[in-house]
Amino acid sequence: MLVQHMYCSARDRDVRVAFTDQPLYDAQAPVQDAESVCLEIGEPCNGAICPLFAVPVETLRFRLAREGFDTSLLRHLAAPCIGCGRTTDLVALDQSHVYCTECGSVNAWKPIPDDAPTFED
Repeated sequence: MLVQHMYCSARDRDVRVAFTDQPLYDAQAPVQDAESVCLEIGEPCNGAICPLFAVPVETLRFRLAREGFDTSLLRHLAAPCIGCGRTTDLVALDQSHVYCTECGSVNAWKPIPDDAPTFED
């Protein structure tokens, strides 16, 4: 995996980016192309499209989590995963989707408002 520095106009500074490895051989079946991943994407990146790679910011957050890079700049939630049924560490991709670090599924997420009534026994 190749890691380089590139200038990000949204942050007005150089950021670290990684490029996944190209497939080693040509196959008849579809082979995944190399992908770009911003290693510094996080909450400060709130635009709809990344100016470096012209893809949605949510896509870059998903790639960062899926490839196993450091996701400490992203919001984490401890909640039940719909995919595996366990309470796990979920990485927020946007306001309505989370990524499960255990099973790799992407789940719809609707946060509970802070002023919602709670019921106690």
